[in-house]
Amino acid sequence: MQWWVWVIIWVGLVLCLFGMLAFFGYRLFHKAMATLADLATLGDQVAKINDNVTALDADLALPDAILEGYPAVSRARDAYRQRREDRKQVRREKLLLRGKLLIRTDYRQRTWPHAR
Repeated sequence: MQWWVWVIIWVGLVLCLFGMLAFFGYRLFHKAMATLADLATLGDQVAKINDNVTALDADLALPDAILEGYPAVSRARDAYRQRREDRKQVRREKLLLRGKLLIRTDYRQRTWPHAR
């Protein structure tokens, strides 16, 4: 082969390399811009959530136990414990009822999809 053929081959390879680098650089740039736009949207959403959280924190502030005194705080705590125990009891009764329905089914009331 002539020397100039090798020069043409290498020039072609270098041009292909630069074209490939430009193409991938262009794609990477546009993906980075899309990511930054999504991050800006996410930042706005986080700011809205943060505003809601600060508003809720102000509403749900617990009273100062020292200023209210022990009897009032004790009654409030006992009421909270009672409500919690009631919720637990209701949940337990529902679970027991569901378990009994799963274990003790009435086989006389067979309907079409389940009857053989």
